[in-house]
Amino acid sequence: MQMALSSGLTRAIGVSNYNVTHLEALLAAPTTRVKPAVNQCQMSINGSAFCSPETGVCLHGPGHDDATIAFCRTHNITYEAYDVMSGCPFHDARLGAIARAHGMSAAQVCFRWTLQRGAILATGTGHNATKAALHSKDDLGTYDPNFELTGEEMAYLDGIRPQREGVRT
Repeated sequence: MQMALSSGLTRAIGVSNYNVTHLEALLAAPTTRVKPAVNQCQMSINGSAFCSPETGVCLHGPGHDDATIAFCRTHNITYEAYDVMSGCPFHDARLGAIARAHGMSAAQVCFRWTLQRGAILATGTGHNATKAALHSKDDLGTYDPNFELTGEEMAYLDGIRPQREGVRT
């Protein structure tokens, strides 16, 4: 990647799914001449899941890694969130109430939560033009300067964990 950057083939380089340990090792490596501009990681309100291909065991974790977000901020590495909508708990009644209180959709609240956690959004719409138009509208509404979640709303959303048999854990 560093060669591609120095050759002018790209304007920036980045990594994906690196935590603090990975980033520290990368930055300390004698072969690292350029730090990554971005660290793209899965991030969602409802938690993340890692499924081991060897064992098939799935581990559910929080939807955000505060330590890695802080490390990236300190080292001027952009933390980019992907897969935000896969963990947006559309079923959650209080999320719906928060969205209505702000005149936004649940998706926009999930996007806003991501931004307020210190990440930028990597969004995608697939190949469906109708879905693309709807998603783009939600994406843009997230940047409304009058739309900010309160500390109480953020704390509530931070506390949502993956659904298990219909019970919020």
